[in-house]
Amino acid sequence: MKGTRETAIAVAQLSLKNARQLAPTHEMSGWLRQQLARLHYAMITGRLTSCGHAGLAVAGGFVELWAPVRVYCLACYTPALIPGSDEDKTCDRCGALDPEGVHQGAFIGGTEHRPITVMYGLCGACNDKEVGTDG
Repeated sequence: MKGTRETAIAVAQLSLKNARQLAPTHEMSGWLRQQLARLHYAMITGRLTSCGHAGLAVAGGFVELWAPVRVYCLACYTPALIPGSDEDKTCDRCGALDPEGVHQGAFIGGTEHRPITVMYGLCGACNDKEVGTDG
């Protein structure tokens, strides 16, 4: 997928509103903002690749935040990490291995016809920083 205006807008719409769904008073960290900015940059500069279907898929695209250079359609998406592997238990934010596994998370943004789901995994400490708590 070459960077298009519509795709860039879709990523830009991965907004603070989505981060506040779990903890309305929490603001996403600079780290997460930077990761979304990297994804946006990859899209607008044409460095983001796709399975070939994602640009046309009504079901939208899927991106893994730890490797935000490829977007997949629903039919082609399979998680790159083997469930239960050390890589699957590694925090995308700090790189720490969590033997019990990371907290899985996702942002859903984009447009009605081109939603983009950005997935990530965080250790407990990083999850608290990114998602916050209501307490």
